[in-house]
Amino acid sequence: LNSFRAKEKQPVDAEESDEIAASDKICELFGKVKALSGSVRVLIPQSIYSAACYETVEQFEKLGARVTLFPLSDKNHDAFAKEVANTDILWIPDGNISYSFMSASLMHPSVESAINLLRRRRGIIYGSGSGFAALVMSGIMGIDLGKAGF
Repeated sequence: LNSFRAKEKQPVDAEESDEIAASDKICELFGKVKALSGSVRVLIPQSIYSAACYETVEQFEKLGARVTLFPLSDKNHDAFAKEVANTDILWIPDGNISYSFMSASLMHPSVESAINLLRRRRGIIYGSGSGFAALVMSGIMGIDLGKAGF
């Protein structure tokens, strides 16, 4: 498949094509949440040592979302849990935080409780790349890792 940037009409590589597809999926999910709640809060955890995916933040903001970039560290899980409990979409991007650290953070008892609350409210939890790996490794995705060959 040839994918093209809309403005520049230049071909994009496979990785960028995957990012475009992910952005399209996010916009679709965003529309569903917005229809239910009227306003959407998006939480994106990021390492205190790295930059977040600012293009995605821009896209969410263009759609009218309130985006919170949360600098996650091993010392602020309770504060992160409070943010998760008050969001509509938890998005964990690729390359932002190591999946092992993110997975461990998601399994922290206060964060786990907040994620359960988000699920009960029918919020969206989305991960791409290493963010998806963190969701799988933490058990949030509900995949039996033994059957999946891990």
